[in-house]
Amino acid sequence: MVIMKKRCMLVSLVLIIIFSLSVFAEEIRTESVMIDFTTTQVYPEPVEPGKDVTLKVNIKNDDSLDATGVKVVPRVVYPFQMKSQEDDWWRGFNLCARCTRENTYYFLIDSKAESGTYPLIFDIIKGPTKQTKTVNVKVEGVPDVILLTESNEPILVEPKIQFAVNFVVRNIGTGEARNLKIISDSEEFISSGSNTQFVEGLKPGKTMNITAFFTASDELEPDVYNVPVRIEYKDSVGNSYSYDGNIGIIVRNKAEISVKNIKIRPDILRKDDKYELSMRVENTGSGSAKNTVVHMTTSAGDSITQYIGQLKKDEDSSVVSSLVAKNEDLHSSVINRVSVEVSYEDDVGRHVVKEDILIEVLPNQKMLWYFLYGIIAFLLVLFTAAYYLYEHKKEQLENRFEEVIEYGLAEEFVNKYGGDWSKDQFKEFVEELKRKNFVVDPKRLRRYLEKVRVERSKKTGR
Repeated sequence: MVIMKKRCMLVSLVLIIIFSLSVFAEEIRTESVMIDFTTTQVYPEPVEPGKDVTLKVNIKNDDSLDATGVKVVPRVVYPFQMKSQEDDWWRGFNLCARCTRENTYYFLIDSKAESGTYPLIFDIIKGPTKQTKTVNVKVEGVPDVILLTESNEPILVEPKIQFAVNFVVRNIGTGEARNLKIISDSEEFISSGSNTQFVEGLKPGKTMNITAFFTASDELEPDVYNVPVRIEYKDSVGNSYSYDGNIGIIVRNKAEISVKNIKIRPDILRKDDKYELSMRVENTGSGSAKNTVVHMTTSAGDSITQYIGQLKKDEDSSVVSSLVAKNEDLHSSVINRVSVEVSYEDDVGRHVVKEDILIEVLPNQKMLWYFLYGIIAFLLVLFTAAYYLYEHKKEQLENRFEEVIEYGLAEEFVNKYGGDWSKDQFKEFVEELKRKNFVVDPKRLRRYLEKVRVERSKKTGR
């Protein structure tokens, strides 16, 4: 009985061991099941930046055993963004032997992605094992170049005048535009320089400012015109594209007003003289001048306004005004300034032409004579006073000289030197008289001394 129990226990233990080994072997084999991952569709291909791309994939169990806990996880990196998937394979699923499952993924390509091939990696996980599969997605941007102007309003131009056209070339597409050729050509407008400009490349979202110079033909009538602009370019793989646009131009005739033939009558002006100022206002432009007004202002503050009205091309009008010369300076000429402003309108807008006229005004003749009479009277008074002083001084000299004679100083000098004196002795005598406050005329004193010496010689016989 005991032996039977032992045998039963041994058999049970052997059966348990055999079952456990079979289960363990089954698990090992299941872990090594080969999973096949394939891509059935990538749409669209190539895909543009900023657009969606759809991936359809198949997963197949090529083994004879079932696969449990299978996970498929995509690595979502730039430029991919996961939008959705039809089946959540990343949560895990079972795949029977020889079975196939399909899933669809929806990704968004970043709008700033450059053209190229980007890898999208999928991890197939089964227990501790992991396989990686790579799906290459080709991204290719498409350039789209357009033409923009700086203003929504047409450009105002004049015949025969060079003008600049500023416009903007913008790439609103998803790919780089290369080898751009910008051609602006028109029969009505003559291009200044080359009518073709070249640009090496323009990336998506970028703009470039372009300036072209034109001259309107002489024969153009006032109207609205278009300057055609064609842009030719290529994408990164060499495909050719083109864009045709227009730039609006409005031709307006412009008047040119000038002031000519300025005349003043009479030619010579003095203070308070009335004079006539005449001029000719002429339109030498290509259009009519409307509402033409001449406004004159003098330096003295006088103001005159004359209305001319319309001046057509090559027409002129005479303007005559009466003014009064001003001069507050009694001695010299002054300049009277007459400021002339001619305002007018044409197709382009309102304009003002300025001209300064300088007029010489002499001083008043009567006032000048009064001034001269005053100067003469002053000189007469001055001369009379000077003559009086001279005579008075002369009388004083006479009186002082008489004192010299009266005191016998001259005779003493002659007696002292015996009628024969030197220049130094005479000079010393004059200085001595001055020290005694005598006012002496040396020449007159010398003549008197000679007279005394002669009389003395006659008396003495020597």
